[in-house]
Amino acid sequence: MFYLLRRLLVGFLSTIVFFAAYVAVGDILFAAMAAIVTVIAQLVLGWTAYGSRGGITWASLAVVLILTGTTFAGEDLTTSTSWISSQKFTPVNAICRATPQNL
Repeated sequence: MFYLLRRLLVGFLSTIVFFAAYVAVGDILFAAMAAIVTVIAQLVLGWTAYGSRGGITWASLAVVLILTGTTFAGEDLTTSTSWISSQKFTPVNAICRATPQNL
């Protein structure tokens, strides 16, 4: 049981780093970069020590990339939204009068 838990923790280390970095810093890009660096380190150490790396590390990388991608889905990071608050809106004088047809 301890062996399985240790393998899961090591396998999903990059996901744990992703969430910890996001909670600590609050920047999704920084958290994704930290997790990707962790995956690269895990893969390099795994390949040099064992000759291959398990699928859990790849699954962890997929989780991080999916979470980062869904966070940025639909967001346009190149435009500024500061112009929204500076617009002047004038109210429209629209009065709906009751007609015999509406009653």
